[in-house]
Amino acid sequence: MIAATGEHIFRDYISNDNGTHTRTCSVCGTEETTSCSYEETVIAPTPAEQGYTTHTCTLCGYSFNDSFTPALGCDYKVSFSVPDGVEEIEPMTSNTNSGITLPIAGAPEGYTFLGWVTTDYDNVETRPTGILTGTYIAPNDICLIALYQQGESADEYVLVTDPSSLIAGDKIVITANDTSNQSMSIEQRNNNRGSVEGVKSEDHSIFTPADSTAILTLGEGTVSGTWSFYDPANSGYLYAASTSRNYLRTKGNLDDNGSFTIAISDSDATITAKGTNTHNIIRYNSTRKNICML
Repeated sequence: MIAATGEHIFRDYISNDNGTHTRTCSVCGTEETTSCSYEETVIAPTPAEQGYTTHTCTLCGYSFNDSFTPALGCDYKVSFSVPDGVEEIEPMTSNTNSGITLPIAGAPEGYTFLGWVTTDYDNVETRPTGILTGTYIAPNDICLIALYQQGESADEYVLVTDPSSLIAGDKIVITANDTSNQSMSIEQRNNNRGSVEGVKSEDHSIFTPADSTAILTLGEGTVSGTWSFYDPANSGYLYAASTSRNYLRTKGNLDDNGSFTIAISDSDATITAKGTNTHNIIRYNSTRKNICML
């Protein structure tokens, strides 16, 4: 038997895992629940791990984390190799969180710059793949090599009838269907693209662009099986910009809203963005003569 003393003798606090803790009297079993009292420890972010603040109760040991900050990311040096006679490009620093916007290299006379590649090869014999344009996140210190095609920008573009024939690096123009000669222009308005008239052949299979027709570079999207459209004139990617409006805009970084599937039926292409914005099909508005999203 234990004689009553009139005073509680409490055991240690036990966490309730909800920001409170309870202690129990060893004499009579009375329970007492109170809020936790915390000490804070700030954990700084590292290149690979996020930072946060740990709150630890001084009485029961219960803890939780908040105030998260992103990892610092790793910095890598990106160098650029261009041919003799072309103005050199200074190295850039690419962070794994944000990357860089790749520059557009000058071109020797009689050649057109296509983009950057990681391995030097003869694209006369081998059709180029993996051409880099726009936003690039370097995986390590790397030297990128400028890739060119002989000849100036194409005077004529051939109608694509099979999307499986497309590869990254292809130069693309987007035109209205059928007999219309309108094409997407380099004019990026607030919420859509202007259009400009080029010339289509009688059978609509060949298109000759206007000087201000947007010449887009096809790349891989962020979603498997999708494509991106990089516009060097506006230093960014086309993307579906709204769930409630027909907004077609351009931005420097690529995401799912700038990643499109291409389906072709009877020579008409349906170009659909795969992000969360649901006005996501590129279309030509014949009334306002602009190119926007549907």
